[in-house]
Amino acid sequence: MSTTTTVTEPSLLEDTSLEEIPKIHSKLVSTFRSNKTLPLEFRLDQIRKLYYGILDNKATLLDAVYQDFHKPPQETFIAELSMALNECVDFVDNLTSWAKPKQLSTSLTWKAMRPSVRYNPMGTVLIVVPFNYPLQLALVPLIGALAAGNTVLLKLSELTPHTSSALARLVRTHLDNSVVDIVLGALPQSRAVTQLKYDLVFFTGSSRVGAMVAEEAGRRLTPVVLELGGKSPTFVLDEHNLALVAKRIVYGRFINGGQTCIAPDYLLVKRGIEKKLVPEIKKQLAVLFGEVISKDSKDYAHIVSDGAYKRIKTLIDETKGEVVIGGTKTADVESRFIEPTVVLNPPVDDSTMVDEIFGPVLPIVLIDSVEQGIDYVRDNHSHPLALYVFSQDRAEIEKIHQQVSAGSGMVNGTLIHVGDSSVPFGGVGQSGIGAYHGKNSFETFSHKYAFMTEPFWTEFATAIRYPPYTWKRISLFEKGMTKTAAFPREGPIPTTFVGRLFFRLGSLFRGGKAKL
Repeated sequence: MSTTTTVTEPSLLEDTSLEEIPKIHSKLVSTFRSNKTLPLEFRLDQIRKLYYGILDNKATLLDAVYQDFHKPPQETFIAELSMALNECVDFVDNLTSWAKPKQLSTSLTWKAMRPSVRYNPMGTVLIVVPFNYPLQLALVPLIGALAAGNTVLLKLSELTPHTSSALARLVRTHLDNSVVDIVLGALPQSRAVTQLKYDLVFFTGSSRVGAMVAEEAGRRLTPVVLELGGKSPTFVLDEHNLALVAKRIVYGRFINGGQTCIAPDYLLVKRGIEKKLVPEIKKQLAVLFGEVISKDSKDYAHIVSDGAYKRIKTLIDETKGEVVIGGTKTADVESRFIEPTVVLNPPVDDSTMVDEIFGPVLPIVLIDSVEQGIDYVRDNHSHPLALYVFSQDRAEIEKIHQQVSAGSGMVNGTLIHVGDSSVPFGGVGQSGIGAYHGKNSFETFSHKYAFMTEPFWTEFATAIRYPPYTWKRISLFEKGMTKTAAFPREGPIPTTFVGRLFFRLGSLFRGGKAKL
């Protein structure tokens, strides 16, 4: 591996002892209760220190990810560190504005009381980090949690020991450890961490583990944000610019060794198009990763663990579809290398079509119509984390967007929507709960505290609320405080301001009130 800086690999850190975890948790709770994290100046200072800590340790972090699964350092910088750095800058630029109490627009009845929302920190939050993007998926939510004024416990993945050790050193060196601390370790540490009481749990990972995290949090009535996955479908509905379509699909599916939660999990291709699409995919694999993709290819990431390698190899070996690109003949167990593989016409119960693949395998399902493709997703893999559509037909695109429920998506592209911090990122249904990135992160890690200020002078108008009640007084309340409908009992409903205005004027000529 080559980087601009020579990196001496540091020793791996030891797992956090089970006895230490409750002490770390107690420390973070005490810090939050001390109000240390409330001043915006403190929050901004922590984000600034994190920003420069990332820059100062850039080569070490990139090398750590490479050590864990042969991931190209350039890819790690683009997909992980650049996102964290941008997030830091966005928060420093905007946090003061985002954190200001916001007065709400309301009706004249309530205007004098100035209904407002202020953003209060949730408290002590747990962030559980997965292996696939270990830098991005630790740092980006951490930045949002710190900006919102929380204390944070980060549980890092045991599957990426070099990266987790590097991140732990970064956090412990550059941030206030009474506000942010790290837990390292495998299943025993994960269990110990999740059994403690938090004010919010933020989990990124599989739907299976996410369900267990939510169940554990539910016992303590702890709110959760779940960033999960699922089988994200990709519709290919015409042959327009097929070379570029193939390139964008190959990029989305096979970067990071296919270990991306929003990767195109399978293609839904109109019958006949596959005859041109498959050769184009093969060409684009050569363009992006080289004519011969081997375990020594410098631009291609490997599988993160022995267990994941075995699972993915089994998916390919047991498929009932036709392997038209790749396969397992060149698979190498020692380096956990599996080359990009494309499977044509797998049945619905195929090894590649039951669960999220999370590896370098791309099934192609043939469809005869858009409607058939929509039904396929709804019947077999509803609520994916991402949805991609390659088409020039706006009606087709709109139909898919309306009828397939997904967390987010793109038209004529894959994956890169996650890089725009102004766009909320999150799932729906089985693919997750909640969203984050940029301002959405700040709001996710905050409680929207609603409040009003009731002036004493309004008493003359609001005293009607007090008992003893009479129907005469209630009739005054009805006329003054109850809204009158600007729509009839039957027939078309006015949806514009002008339409509602004419309805109200018409009601005056019908005896002073709307005929409902």
